[in-house]
Amino acid sequence: MSTANAFQPTNYQTIADSIATLLFPHAEVILHDLKTQQVVHIANNLSKRKIGDDSALDELHSDPRSAQSIGPYEKLNWDGQRMRSITSILRDGEGQAVMALCINLNYSVLEQARDALNLFSRPVESCRSPKRCSATTGRSVSTPSCTPGCIKIV
Repeated sequence: MSTANAFQPTNYQTIADSIATLLFPHAEVILHDLKTQQVVHIANNLSKRKIGDDSALDELHSDPRSAQSIGPYEKLNWDGQRMRSITSILRDGEGQAVMALCINLNYSVLEQARDALNLFSRPVESCRSPKRCSATTGRSVSTPSCTPGCIKIV
């Protein structure tokens, strides 16, 4: 094997660090050595895993050695946060699967943001005056009963 085709794990670590930096603080990226079945690199650790931990790739529903990518799939983090993950299988110059790059995105944060935005998009009816003018008829129409100055969310 020539040095140009040699397996360079530092290249994968640089990619993992870049992805984690881009998605910081909501994603972690973990590199797993498929030969040893151990965690070899963690960028932006959200899972409390450590270098040398078992990869636990047997929990995936696909064989990492034959797949190109696995997922997206969901799992719960140690703190109960919902994570959405995808695993890419990285190969050496000879096409052998050598590493798994797992991107774990804290999806709970996005769900919380969606819920907050939904609160702002709900219809609101102002109850500041007891009467309002109907745009179509020009007649006064009573508003729903509520305390003057309140805003009623419908």
